[in-house]
Amino acid sequence: MSATSYEEIIDYFSNCTESKTIKVDSLGGTVHPLLLEAHNLMAQYEHKYIISNCCSAAYWLCCSGNLIALNNLSIIGSIGVLTEVDEQNNKTFLRASESTEKNLSPIENSEYVVKHVLDPVNAEFKNKVLEHRSYINTSVFSGKSCLAEEALKLNLINSISENYMSKNKEKKEVQEIKEEVKIESKELESEKTSESIADLMLLLESAKKDLEEVKTCNEELKAKNLELVASQDNKLNKFIKQQENAKKIAAGDDAIYEKIMAMGETAIEQSEKLIEMFSLIKNKTLEASVIPSQIKAQSKQEVKASSALKSMKVKKF
Repeated sequence: MSATSYEEIIDYFSNCTESKTIKVDSLGGTVHPLLLEAHNLMAQYEHKYIISNCCSAAYWLCCSGNLIALNNLSIIGSIGVLTEVDEQNNKTFLRASESTEKNLSPIENSEYVVKHVLDPVNAEFKNKVLEHRSYINTSVFSGKSCLAEEALKLNLINSISENYMSKNKEKKEVQEIKEEVKIESKELESEKTSESIADLMLLLESAKKDLEEVKTCNEELKAKNLELVASQDNKLNKFIKQQENAKKIAAGDDAIYEKIMAMGETAIEQSEKLIEMFSLIKNKTLEASVIPSQIKAQSKQEVKASSALKSMKVKKF
């Protein structure tokens, strides 16, 4: 984007349909109704602004950016408003009540300019020199200038141009010799390359044969694997059938066990009844054994009684 007026900015951002990365280099501009319109258009998308300089009205336009980036030598800010007044060829500035430091001349604001503008820029300048020429004499940082011989002593330069030119001729001759050597080496390399290509072709043929053998082995292995899988499937099916038969047998055994248990319970009941019958028979037997003894004792008494009667009869006669 390249625009120097509010009309161009409005025209560009009116047709904008997405966020963009925009470079900005402006120290400001005048207050104008189109400034607000341009700002509103720019604020519709989160643009990224890469800043060289961005002051005053330029910052007003860019402050809505999703990203604002600048380097150490960029100038940004000057947020405020002033107007120039010319009375009888005597130009002065009227500033907004808060814009007390806006566009002050170096003389009006010398301490601030030295501390916050000149010193930081000087430090950046010095650091870059030391980054690339750390061996330089630090006296050069006073800002003095010098001619070639002194510059060589201070390590500002590496050589004086006359010596450099003579040395450069020698370098060119050496470079030409190196180029010839490179050409010869390239020719040798091309010959070696042709030989190596033939060797590579032979290696490729051998590799193709090896690859075919590997493919054949893979096919055989696949066939064997399929056979093994089929065999394992058959064994698995047999095992499953055996398991099912075992389950059926186990279920039958459970039924038989239940029948045996029922028969056992019946047998127990019958044995208990038999025990009761045996006990009754035993009691009856005991009773029967007591009756004969009673009869025997009674018969003895009867015999004694009859013998007594007989003796009594004999005495009477």
